[in-house]
Amino acid sequence: MPQTKVILVVDDQKGIRLMIEEVLTFYGYQVITAAGGEEALELAGQVKPDLVLLDMKMPGLSGPETLARLRQEFPDLPVIMVTADEDSESWAKVKNLGVQGKINKPFDLQDLIKMLQQTLA
Repeated sequence: MPQTKVILVVDDQKGIRLMIEEVLTFYGYQVITAAGGEEALELAGQVKPDLVLLDMKMPGLSGPETLARLRQEFPDLPVIMVTADEDSESWAKVKNLGVQGKINKPFDLQDLIKMLQQTLA
């Protein structure tokens, strides 16, 4: 039986975290959630996730700042950004740090699952 993939979901909105966790668990993923960048960095070090779903705009450490710190410790960790707005400057910044993609809020859950499956394949 294949090993269960661990997904770290980072979003400051509890409802988004819970919804994504429920859907990903249904699809057989193990889900760890974090409410912000500092917590995400701590969990990533402990859990060693297979992929991170990272919100772009969060209080404290922003998505791009969190991504930059993740890249220092885990240069090959796949990261998909989740964003509610089309800020091209922020997107250019995270693209340069190496992300596997982005999904716009509100998103279709099937699109999210498809992107995860392709990234983890």
